[in-house]
Amino acid sequence: MEAELAFGLCLVVITFCLCDSQSSWSSWSVSTPGIVFALKDHETQLDCRFRFPQEQSYKSSVWFRNGNEQLCHKGDPPSHVIIHNNDRITFTENTFQNVSTLRIRNVSIGDGGRYCYRFKTNEDAWSDKKGIQLQVNSIPQIQGITFIGSLQEGVVNNLTCTVTNIYPEESAKVMFCNSVINGNETTIQNNSTDGTFTKNVIVTFTPNLSHHGKICTCMVNYPNLTQNENTSITLDIQCIPGNFLWIIIVGSVLGGFIFTLLILVLLYIHHRYKDNKHNSELQVRPDGQMINAVASKPPSAEGLQKEYANCKMNCEGPELLYTQVSFSQNKQKKAPEDLSLNDVQYAAVVFQRQ
Repeated sequence: MEAELAFGLCLVVITFCLCDSQSSWSSWSVSTPGIVFALKDHETQLDCRFRFPQEQSYKSSVWFRNGNEQLCHKGDPPSHVIIHNNDRITFTENTFQNVSTLRIRNVSIGDGGRYCYRFKTNEDAWSDKKGIQLQVNSIPQIQGITFIGSLQEGVVNNLTCTVTNIYPEESAKVMFCNSVINGNETTIQNNSTDGTFTKNVIVTFTPNLSHHGKICTCMVNYPNLTQNENTSITLDIQCIPGNFLWIIIVGSVLGGFIFTLLILVLLYIHHRYKDNKHNSELQVRPDGQMINAVASKPPSAEGLQKEYANCKMNCEGPELLYTQVSFSQNKQKKAPEDLSLNDVQYAAVVFQRQ
């Protein structure tokens, strides 16, 4: 009977101890947001709330880095991963509200990773198992659109859009003006010293005059931006000197041809006009002491009288007499004083001063 009573009392004591232990450990906790996003070169803060049994008192706490491990370090962390206050990182404890805050200014890519919190009381200690994952992002920046030298017609060139400050690596989508100029597009991505990435989108094409004046745009699509970042240039296609010289030569030859054709047309018109005049009247010209009139056919008596009257009015001298000299078409017979008549002309009239 005594043995059974002793066993029963022992069972009650063990049950009471277990219940007290469960109630005690359930009073320990660390609450965190799990993941925090921060922008490079900006400021961010990590907050956690901690809880422990009321009968105990807060003693100390630490923040420490755990790299990219999925779980925080158990027990006291190694000294080299413990975070200390400096000019960029500070942490504060509010023991009245049981809140700890880690503030990071001028966030860098290297600040990304898992942050863990551990605190101690006068009797025990507690660490958060998962901690806070700090995800650093960086807003991409377009440095501009460049090309080699100048855009010359017929000379292959590269249009390059350079985008820096990209992080994470695949977070930014760059759309260039390949649809405008129909070139070959390639992308080169490099690591920068600050941990970000630089992306160069290159479009290789052969400029021609149809590209002149077109607008080439480089656009960056980034999830954290309220609107797309973009920049544009207007293509200025220039003729190379050889092509320009060729245009000048062709233009000069064409201009010369047109000018020559115009002269020939004018000469033809003049010749036709002269022929028509010769067929209707005499051509009179002063020549020393002689007044020579040349016709392409024998003038009529009426024409001679008309010309004689015209010479009396307009030529120098009081009176003029005329004589007619005839020539054959194949053989020229020159009149006295050498009238310098053409072979094709076969009649002439000489007006001599009295």
